[in-house]
Amino acid sequence: MRERAFIHVAGPAGAGRTTFVEALLGACTGPVICVRSERDDRLREPKESAPARDAELGRYRKAGASGVARYRFGGDDEDRDSFFSTDFMNDYSQAVVIEGDCPLEYVDLVVFVGPPLAPGVPLIERTERPERLAAVEKLEALGAELLRPGGLRAALEAGREEELLEASRIYQESMDRIMRAMSRRDSRPPSLTAEWTVAETHRGIEKAGLVVINARSTKEHAAGESMLPELTRLRTDDEIRVAVLGRFAHRLPVTTVVADLTDAKDAGTRKAVARAKRTISQRSRR
Repeated sequence: MRERAFIHVAGPAGAGRTTFVEALLGACTGPVICVRSERDDRLREPKESAPARDAELGRYRKAGASGVARYRFGGDDEDRDSFFSTDFMNDYSQAVVIEGDCPLEYVDLVVFVGPPLAPGVPLIERTERPERLAAVEKLEALGAELLRPGGLRAALEAGREEELLEASRIYQESMDRIMRAMSRRDSRPPSLTAEWTVAETHRGIEKAGLVVINARSTKEHAAGESMLPELTRLRTDDEIRVAVLGRFAHRLPVTTVVADLTDAKDAGTRKAVARAKRTISQRSRR
C-alpha cells in the first residue's frame, strides 16, 4: 500500500507560499491535493469548502492540483483525526500540501517561505524578559516559606498544588540554564532574564526542514544570503537550539535556499522543489 506525504508550507502572508506550491505542483507527476488551512478559535468544529470562484484555490487548480479545499479548524480542536475524515481526503494522492496554519501534529516536511529581513534586523536575537526574574523571585519567596517547619504540609493543605507545580517548573528551567552555562565553561554567569528568540516576522522558521528565502531582486538575494549563517546557528549552537526549540530538539541540518520563486529555472527554486519532491518520493515508496 502506497502512503502519501504531508507537506506543510508556512510563512508570513505575501511571502510566496502559494508561488512555492505552484512550483512544486509543476514538478510533480502524480496527484497532489492542496489545502488552504486556517485556524479560527471561534469554531467549535472544523469546516471544509471548495468555492469554485476562490482565487487561491483557482491557482492550485491551474497549477495542476488533483484536488483543492479550504479547511478551517479551532485552536482547541483536540480531534486531529477530523482532517482525515474530510471529503477531500477521500481522494487518492501521492501528497497533501497544506498551506497556512497546520491542523496536524505531524507532517513529513515543514517548508518555511519568507522574505529576506531588512538590513540590520537579526533573525536571532537575545531579548530581555523581566517576567523571568519576577518568576524566580517568586520561587525564592515560596522556597523560603516551604523550608519552615511544616511549610510544605501547610501549602498542600491550603490547596496550592498548582503553585507548587509551577515553582517546580521554574526551578528546573533555571537549573537547566545554569548547568548549560557551566558545561560551556562560560566565564559569564547565566542570565535569568535574557532569552534567545527568532524575529517575530519569521516565527516558525525554526521548525522547518526546508527554508526558502524568497528574493525577488539582486538586493533581496544578498540580504537572503546574509541570513543563512544564522539559520545554521539555529541547529548547531546548542544554547540557541535549546532556547528556541527545546531540550530535545534534533541537530539535523536544514535545507536552506535563497530563491526567486517566480523563476522556475532559478537554482534555489530547483533545489527547494527537489527537496520537497524527495520527501514525496520517499513516502510513496513505503
